[in-house]
Amino acid sequence: MLYRNLILGLRRVLRDRIYTLVTVGGLATGMAASLLIYLWVLDEINYDDFHVHGENIYKIITRHHTDPDVLWTTSPLPLAPGLSGQYPEIEAYTRTFTITESIIYRDKIVRSEAIMLVDPAFLDIFTFELLAGNPSTVLSSPGDIVITETVSQKLFGGSDPVGRMVMAGEKPCRISGVLKDPPTNSVLQFDALGHIDNLPEQRLQSWTFAENSYILLREGVNPGQFERKIKGIYQELDEGSDYYPLLQNIRDVYLYQHAKPGRIMYVLVFSLIALIIILVACINFMNLAVARYASRTLEFAVRKAIGASRMQIIRQVLVETILAIFMAVFLAIILLELFGPEFNLLTGKQIDINFSSPGLVTGLVVVFILTLIVSGSYPAILTAAFSPATIMQQTGPMRMLGKGFISLLVIFQFFISITLIICAFFLTRQWAYIRDKNLGYGKEQIMVLWCNSELRQGYDKFKAELLKLPGVEYVTATTLLPNDITWRVELDWEGNPDGEVIPVEYLMVDYDFIEAMDMKMVEGRSFSPAYPSDDSISYIINETAARMMGEDDLIGKQVEFLHPDFPERFRKGYIIGIVGDFIFRPLREKSAALVMRMYRPWYGYVLIKIGRGDLNATVEKIENTTRKLFPDYPYEHRFFDESFDGLYRSEMLAGKIIRYFAFLSILISMLGLFGQTAFQAEKRTKEIAIRKINGGSFEAILRLLLLDFTRRIMIAVILAIPVSILILKRVVSGYADHAPISIWIFILATLTAVLIAGLTVIYHAYLIARRNPVESLRYE
Repeated sequence: MLYRNLILGLRRVLRDRIYTLVTVGGLATGMAASLLIYLWVLDEINYDDFHVHGENIYKIITRHHTDPDVLWTTSPLPLAPGLSGQYPEIEAYTRTFTITESIIYRDKIVRSEAIMLVDPAFLDIFTFELLAGNPSTVLSSPGDIVITETVSQKLFGGSDPVGRMVMAGEKPCRISGVLKDPPTNSVLQFDALGHIDNLPEQRLQSWTFAENSYILLREGVNPGQFERKIKGIYQELDEGSDYYPLLQNIRDVYLYQHAKPGRIMYVLVFSLIALIIILVACINFMNLAVARYASRTLEFAVRKAIGASRMQIIRQVLVETILAIFMAVFLAIILLELFGPEFNLLTGKQIDINFSSPGLVTGLVVVFILTLIVSGSYPAILTAAFSPATIMQQTGPMRMLGKGFISLLVIFQFFISITLIICAFFLTRQWAYIRDKNLGYGKEQIMVLWCNSELRQGYDKFKAELLKLPGVEYVTATTLLPNDITWRVELDWEGNPDGEVIPVEYLMVDYDFIEAMDMKMVEGRSFSPAYPSDDSISYIINETAARMMGEDDLIGKQVEFLHPDFPERFRKGYIIGIVGDFIFRPLREKSAALVMRMYRPWYGYVLIKIGRGDLNATVEKIENTTRKLFPDYPYEHRFFDESFDGLYRSEMLAGKIIRYFAFLSILISMLGLFGQTAFQAEKRTKEIAIRKINGGSFEAILRLLLLDFTRRIMIAVILAIPVSILILKRVVSGYADHAPISIWIFILATLTAVLIAGLTVIYHAYLIARRNPVESLRYE
C-alpha cells in the first residue's frame, strides 16, 4: 500500500510541475533561511561553552547600591585574591589585564593585539589546550610567557619555541609554553599570556583600579547564596562604599554584555525571525496544498464512493506532502551550501555547514517534523472529511476546505511580512541616522596608527617628519579613540559651592587634537606649544562638565582629579578652555561630562588628519616615513571611520539580516499569493468568461480579483502597524539617541506590500482577460 501511495504521489508531483516548483521552492527557501539563522543562534549561545568547569566559573562585576544602572563589568584587582583567602567556597581565581605590545624574536616581529596578563591559575580555571609546556609551571614567574600557535608559527615556523627568549615590548621573556589559538566563540581572546605580577605593585594593591576578575567555585557551592554572602565586602573595606559585587557566569558574559540584555536580545529576535520564516513558509505550503486539493475534490469523492476509507485518503495526502517536504529539504541543503559562505561574510562569523554536525542534523530533523505537522496535517484531515454527496452536488469545495481559515492564514503571512518590512525600514533609517549624526567632530580622512613604546618614545620626531609631507594637515595623539571614551574619575574644583564632586570621563591628548578632530572651542583656547604649562597642568572641559559645575567664569579655575593613585603633580591643574559637547560614547549611551589633558606616557594612538588630494599617495608616504624612522615597528594603519562603524556592528548586522529575511518573507508570501490568485482565477474562469461576453472590461475583471486580496492585505496592515510600533519602541528604548519613528515608514511598508500583491494579481488578471471566453465555455 505504501509503495502504491509513493508511486501515485510521485506521479502527482511530476504532473503538477509548476505547482511543485512554487510550493517546494517557497518551502525550501524558508527552511534554508531558518536553518542559517539557527546556526547563527547556535554559535552565539555556545560562547565559552567549551570550558570543562564552565558552570562554576564566574566573573566578578560591580553594581551601585542606590542606582542599579551604574554598573561596571570589572572589579578592583585586590578583590579576587582577598575573597579567595577569606572564603573556602572559592577553589581558584584569576585576574586578566590586557596590553598591546609587539612580540619580537631576532628580526621577526608580531604585533600582538592582546597579551593577557593573568594569575597562574588561569589555565586551571579555563579550558585552553596547551600544545607545549608544563601546565602547572608555564606561568610560575613574571618572566614567563605563553604564546599561541599562530604567534609561534610566525616567529619560529615549525621549530619548538619553548625556552627561547623574546621581547614583549621592552621586557625580555622566556617562552614557557604554546597554546592552541583560543576558539573564536570565546570572550577571552589573546595572542599570548603573561604573569599578572608584571603590573606595578601599586596597581595590584589599589582598590581604585578595576579589571576583569574570575573565580572558580567549588563543586556544590550555590552561586546565589555565595553572592549574598559577599555582598557587603566593599563596606567591610570602606564604610562609605556604595557598591557591591555580583557574579556572572562565564557563559553569560558574551550574551549579557554589561550584565544587561545585550546580544541575547539579538539571539531572541533572530530566533523569533527564524520561527516566523518557517511558519510563513509552512502556511504558504498549506495554502497552496489546500487550494490544489480543492481542485481534486471530485477525485477524492469518487475514491470514497468506491470504498476508500478516510485513513487511505489521509495516507495518500500525507505521502504527497512528505515527498514535497523531502524535496524541499534536499533543495534547502543545496541552498545552505550555496549561501552559507555569503551568510558568513554578512555576519562576520565562521559557521561551518557540516552535515555530520549534531547541531545541524538536529535542526534539519526539527524543521522537517515541524513542517510536516504544520503543513501536512490540516490538508490531510480536511480532505478526508469530505462527504462524496456534497462534493457531487457541487456545494462549494472552497467553503468545505475552510475558506475563512485560509483567508486568516494569508492575512497572517502578510501581517508578518509587513511587520518585518517596517522593522527593516526603521533599522535602515536608524543606521543612516547614526552614520549622518552630527557627532561634534569630524571622522573622515583621519588615519589611525597604533602607538607602541618605540613610537611613543620617538613621537616628537615622528610628528615633525609627518608634518613635512604634502597632504598631512595635523598629527596628534590620544589614549583612547574619541568615539569610545570609558575612563572615569571624580572632579573637584576651586570654589566648589556645595562641595559635591562630579563624575567625569577623562582623555589624554596631544597638541592639535581638537583641531585635527575639527572640534569647536566655545570658550578659552585649546592646547598649544606656546604655553609650556599645557603639557602638565592645563585642562579642557566640555560644555556638560561646565554646566554641572554650575559657574559662569570657569577659565583659570583650579581643578583636581580625585583619584588616590594619581600622583600629586598629575591630579591638579587649571581650566584653559571649554570645548563643545561631542558624542564620545555609542549612541546607545548618553555622553556625559568630559575632561581632557595632556600626558604623553599614556598615548595609545597616533591620529593623522589627511587633507584633500591623492589619499593613496599620502598614505604610502606616511608608511614609508614610519618604516624609515621605526624599522621594527609592526606597521598597520586603519581609518577612524572604520573604528566608528565597528561600534555599531551589531546594529548594522541586525539591520542587514532583518532586511534580507524581510525580503525572503515577502518572496515566500508572494509565492503563496501567486498560487492563491491562480487558483481563484481558475475557479472563476467561467464567471469571468460570461462577464466578458456581456461586455465586462479588463478593469472590471481586475477589480473583481483585486477586491478580495486587497481586503486581506489591509487587515494585515491594520494588525501590523500597532505591533510594529510596540517592537520599535522596544528597540529604541536601548538608545539614548535614535531616529524618530516616522509615519512614512508605515506608509512605505504598506505601499510595498500592496504593490507586490497588486502586481501578482494583475498578472493573473491579464492572463484571464486575454483568454478567449469560448475556450472557457466550450464544454458547458
